[in-house]
Amino acid sequence: MGPANEHQSVIVTLAAGTLGYCDLQYVMTHALTKESDVYSFGVVLFEVLCGRLCCTYSNGRVEQNLVRKWIGSYEEKKLNDIIFKDTAILPLEQSTLEIFSDIAYRCLKESREDRPKMAEVVAELEKSLDLLNYQEFIGEWNKQCPLNYRSNVEPMKFQSKGILLNGGKTWFWLNKKGEHCEMISIAECLGSDVPSSRFSSKYNSRFAVGTYGWYGHERLKTHVRSQFLSPGITYTVNLVFKFEYPKDEPTIFLGHILQGQRESSISYLAYRREDGRWACELYQFTTDHRTVHLQILFKGYHLYGVIQLEGMEFQPLENVENIDEKKLLSDSDSDANWEEKLPVDYEDIRKRSKNSLQLKTKEDAYSIICKGFLISGFQPLENVSLQIKV
Repeated sequence: MGPANEHQSVIVTLAAGTLGYCDLQYVMTHALTKESDVYSFGVVLFEVLCGRLCCTYSNGRVEQNLVRKWIGSYEEKKLNDIIFKDTAILPLEQSTLEIFSDIAYRCLKESREDRPKMAEVVAELEKSLDLLNYQEFIGEWNKQCPLNYRSNVEPMKFQSKGILLNGGKTWFWLNKKGEHCEMISIAECLGSDVPSSRFSSKYNSRFAVGTYGWYGHERLKTHVRSQFLSPGITYTVNLVFKFEYPKDEPTIFLGHILQGQRESSISYLAYRREDGRWACELYQFTTDHRTVHLQILFKGYHLYGVIQLEGMEFQPLENVENIDEKKLLSDSDSDANWEEKLPVDYEDIRKRSKNSLQLKTKEDAYSIICKGFLISGFQPLENVSLQIKV
């Protein structure tokens, strides 16, 4: 045992190692290094690939060590002879198999200097997982898409309407630019800690489980995992819901605090879509992976009544619909001179808002200032925290 993240490896002379997993260099030198761990992990990766342990046993003794055979099969390009096969499991796509097997093989290099660092191993495994997730999406699309849609052009039209993936837990579609969009069912985000009686199927949800009735004072913990995002795209994270009672005003006072920040922010505005759903933006980020994990803790909202939560949405920033300016501005204020009426110090006024009022556009600022907002003495809700790992 030695400290982690040290440049120099420790030397252990009386360590014990399980046969098959033990670094051959350690057997000869009795010196354990970080590269010894990399070797052992490479053996485990091959076990996952082949669906069996690295050694066979007879009468409590090792009968055969398969590691040498696995290495030879890789070098002779005969992986198909050793990988695990099952008719119920979709075979690995070739590029996914190549990435996974290559990093596993490099972990087993005889020379410690030739073995990769664990950071590189993790990066390659994540790349392999991204391709695997995308393969799952293609498989689901092929099952659901009619044969007459399967051309170079028509799939885009079909996908733009949206399809259910991930066992019906993820709604996936493409925007006009071909960028990936996702919405994760609120049931998947909440997990099994919430009562099933709170879900309703009468609000026309995309998901079979329906929507979740949320009261303003209630605390909710969510864990959101996307799988099919487009790398290099700036996404908005939206809470998608319906009002249990009809509502025309876009103000909801939904708060959140980003990890590392001390003061909470309040998302004041929601916008209604053509399908009758509402969305409230929580966060923006740029991703370099298809898979993103979010942990969001909600502690309530300042609004009378119950809202029906449908899911957490990831949508490219360019594709997010703007709030209808005609609905935000009253008839008397929607003239062409509204910008001249906007106070020059509206940014200073915004900063004086105790809850850090967030405004997307000048039109939003003008509308909110006309209606009025509280500068001090307003405590709408407790802290809402958001943790993100990209």
